[in-house]
Amino acid sequence: MGIFGWDYPAGCSSVPADEQGGVCLDEDRTLKGYGKRGHGLCGKDADLSEEGQVVVENATWTEDGIVKCDVECYAALCPDEGWSSEQKDSAQETVIGSGQNGEWDGDYWVMTYSTQIRYESELEDEDAVIAELYDKIFEDPGVKSFRQEMKGCNDVFTEIGKETEEGE
Repeated sequence: MGIFGWDYPAGCSSVPADEQGGVCLDEDRTLKGYGKRGHGLCGKDADLSEEGQVVVENATWTEDGIVKCDVECYAALCPDEGWSSEQKDSAQETVIGSGQNGEWDGDYWVMTYSTQIRYESELEDEDAVIAELYDKIFEDPGVKSFRQEMKGCNDVFTEIGKETEEGE
């Protein structure tokens, strides 16, 4: 019987990390010691910033040195209320052209990207593994692409907004 009073077969996703021989590296949507707990690695309200938010759903480091981390990126792309239908159409074309997953929620576009980062670490210190994982998250090609695309979309939105200012 496990330490929590129940047994699961090895490899079952319901087995707590410490029963699998692993160490939990995440803490409330972040990595331990990084980001803003409850929000993500990029701080509070980063989903509204130019590059969006990066959230750690779970991260473990097993006894055999394998690090696994489920990552979700998301961003809110918000048009100004005073934009014309042409400006909103331009913004929509920008969002669609970003190549990222997203949907219109009635007020703004919610853009998302999810991935799992998995690698073998040679490190032996938990803090060093967490720092290594943090770097790997932001070096991940999909995460980098998402953040670059969101920055690009926000830059275009800024230019679209200037059309309103110039027309006033």
